[in-house]
Order: sequence, then structure tokens, then C-alpha cells
Amino acid sequence: MGYRSTVGIALPTEKLNELIANNDRVAELVNVMEPLEETVNGDKITFLYHDAIKWDTAYEGVRELDDLMCSLDDDQYGFIRIGEESSDIETQGTPWDFAMELNIDISFTPAGFPVVKSNPQLRLIAGAA
Repeated sequence: MGYRSTVGIALPTEKLNELIANNDRVAELVNVMEPLEETVNGDKITFLYHDAIKWDTAYEGVRELDDLMCSLDDDQYGFIRIGEESSDIETQGTPWDFAMELNIDISFTPAGFPVVKSNPQLRLIAGAA
């Protein structure tokens, strides 16, 4: 199955759309990451999230998204990746400027209580306006 990561990204929608228009692999990857567009500080931002993705620049699509992030100024995007190992955490850009938070937690539901699932995308963009 391979090494999986949880990845959250905030990118300028216009730049992402330009990349998608020219690359089917990026379009497929973005679709899998369930894009959510919001306005942050007057700018259109697309948030991407996946909780079990093979995030390796050896893969087409991942490489192009990584190249896009590298071409932007740090204040234009946010990126957080949490790997399977407890010490494998990576941030790029300024994710906190996009109301992205890094949360590592343990939760459980005692017997007899219903299991409540949360929407990770809503947690990812909490506070974004």
C-alpha cells in the first residue's frame, strides 16, 4: 500500500486553475483532494485536503503541485503534511495565514455513545472568511 500522508494545501485559485487546464494528472489529483474554494482576505483560495495520500514528488501531479508552490511567495500559499511517523511533519508557505491548523490528537468514544465523524475540510478551514 505504501507510505501515506495527510495533506492540506491552500493555493490561489487562479494559479491552480491555470495548472489544471494544462495538466490532466493535476486535475485528477485535485479532484481526489476534494477542492473547496473560499475567499480569504479578498483573494480566491482553493483548499485541498486528503487524509491518506501518497505525497511523493516522484508522482506526476504531486510534482507539478509542488512546483507551483515553490514558484509562489511564502505568503501566497499554505501547506501542511503529516506522515505516518510521529516526527514526519512538514509545513511550507504560511498555512496559518489561511486559517490552517496542525492538530495531532487522540480521541475515543466510550461504549454506548454514538460515533461522531467530523468533516476534516471544515476543520482545515475553520475561521477562514
